[in-house]
Amino acid sequence: MTWLISICFAVGVLTCAFFRPMWSWAIIAVPESFLVWMALTNWKLRNRYREFPGLSPTAQHLFRRYPHYYHNPFASSDFGSASIYLEYAGVGLLVIGLFKGFWLGVVIAVPNTILMGRLAYRFDPRPYLRGPAGALAHEEIMAHAFPEPEAENENIKTDG
Repeated sequence: MTWLISICFAVGVLTCAFFRPMWSWAIIAVPESFLVWMALTNWKLRNRYREFPGLSPTAQHLFRRYPHYYHNPFASSDFGSASIYLEYAGVGLLVIGLFKGFWLGVVIAVPNTILMGRLAYRFDPRPYLRGPAGALAHEEIMAHAFPEPEAENENIKTDG
């Protein structure tokens, strides 16, 4: 849902940029501030997450690095997508601002692009996992965090 709100903000901001580039940066700061606040909250609560004993060393390292993702994977992936959309909106604002002669947009866009890219990386590690070892560690943690429900009675027929 957050990604949808971010897309709506991005469309509104890019439309506003044709008339008032500075106000566009002020408007896009609202959802970005929310994402920064969520990242800081996750960082503050990082030691309160439940540990999963029995993980491999690679999985332990990945879990310690992204505990918020493995406890709230849907929200974290949503926040990661929203960060990427707002990063792209910032690049669009930069381009429109340059055509409109708003050179201060360069000073705002560079930290915005770096911050939103870092937040996307911190919220959702899946696109950034390297190699089969990272993918296996991710699958191992997900199997511990969300175990498959076992069938209560395997003798139940499901076909007519």
